[in-house]
Amino acid sequence: MATAFASRTAGAAAAELVAGAREAQRAWAGLPLQRRIRVIRELRDGIARNTASLLQAVGEARHSSAREVLTSEILPLADACKFAEKIAPKLLASNRPSQRLRPFWLAGVKLEIARDPLGLVLVVGPSNYPLFIPGVQVIQALMAGNAIVLKPGHGGSAAAAVLRELALAAGVPGELFQVTSEADSEVYDWLQAGVDKVVVTGSSSTGREILRMAAETLTPVTAELSGCDAAFVLASADIETAARALAFGLGLNASRTCMRPHRVLVHRSRSEESLRSLQRQVMNLQTTLDRQTAMLLQQLISGAEREGARVSCGYIDHSGETGAFVLTSVSPRSELWAADIFAPVLAVAEFESVADAVRMHAACPYALSASIFGSEGEALQLAGNLNVGSVVINDVIVPTADPRVPFGGRNESGFGTTRGAEGLLEFTRPKAICVRRSNYKHLEVPHAADGQMFRGLIQATHSRGWRQRTSGLVSALRAIVTRNRER
Repeated sequence: MATAFASRTAGAAAAELVAGAREAQRAWAGLPLQRRIRVIRELRDGIARNTASLLQAVGEARHSSAREVLTSEILPLADACKFAEKIAPKLLASNRPSQRLRPFWLAGVKLEIARDPLGLVLVVGPSNYPLFIPGVQVIQALMAGNAIVLKPGHGGSAAAAVLRELALAAGVPGELFQVTSEADSEVYDWLQAGVDKVVVTGSSSTGREILRMAAETLTPVTAELSGCDAAFVLASADIETAARALAFGLGLNASRTCMRPHRVLVHRSRSEESLRSLQRQVMNLQTTLDRQTAMLLQQLISGAEREGARVSCGYIDHSGETGAFVLTSVSPRSELWAADIFAPVLAVAEFESVADAVRMHAACPYALSASIFGSEGEALQLAGNLNVGSVVINDVIVPTADPRVPFGGRNESGFGTTRGAEGLLEFTRPKAICVRRSNYKHLEVPHAADGQMFRGLIQATHSRGWRQRTSGLVSALRAIVTRNRER
């Protein structure tokens, strides 16, 4: 990926388009919010009426069933539109914080916090979910009043083109929403041409390269990067439910989901039962890997075996056809344990205590999400100790399609947030407006008693004990009397 990014073109075409995009953005941001909401509502209607076109477009990047595409791409995208329509009026409105929290010495000052759009946002889409992931980001950016440039991931051009077509039909100006080619060099070209933010979904290596380029122009970045997610099977878990859920997550989108389960940490008392259920549930999972991924998976498995892991099931044939792998006794020090790979493989390890499980989990540098199977009380306690962006209890992946859920990783899995209310705010920046209405004491000529007055003020308002507060108040009042007498 880094080699591809290194091919940097002049970007003349991008530079020419920026001026038009910025002019369109100013007009768009100047519209009443209700107008923008109506456009997103029309877009939602267009999504609902054009599922066949979207299915065909997404099918060019994904080899999934219509059911899977409808439920993992189209339905959650429409839900995200509806959510944005509902929360935008309150979330994007100017806010006046309570006067009760204002320091009394600033009496006479009114504060208002406005939410301004960023301007022109570059969305760098992934290849595995070409519609839903960049689509939500586009919708939220438009709702917040921004112009959008969408660079599709590999194979995502058809989905991006249909999304843009539907957006324009809903009333989005053409210059406001532009789609580039899939070439990696587009990112550099648009950064040099001048965008106000980049939102990237991709691998950690892709994120690093984009951050290096963005540093040249001091362009902020939200990065949703690689996952190597863990599932915890507690002693209180329903083993059959856990196994079924893990098999579902492993097979979703042919194992090309950043949140797919990869590491499985099982309480020692349930390890044998868990292994039997996992083997039974994954035995019919098959996918075809490209040659490079198949070779990498074989290397990772061989390395894990040298460190004591055992292959319970799975295979790779000469064509790349791969049956789901389950490996037991995987060391948290092995490369497999921390591998960012789109492949059907579960690395299983046992733990004795929750503290052990947390330490084993932390051995991996990725921190996107986690799943926990067990009683709700135990699971919630463990969730509070995990350094991840999101936790699903007694399920995998699917609950995070809820449009209310903010999504983002930590550590090697990136930073910043997309989706949810927090994701919408990522496409804005706060602007504080302070209005002075009275009390211009600070403009008066300084007096020798001012030091005593402010020391007393600090003591009176911030000391813990009432005696100290009273003493400070008396000192401040004496200074004020002195100032007024000598004025």
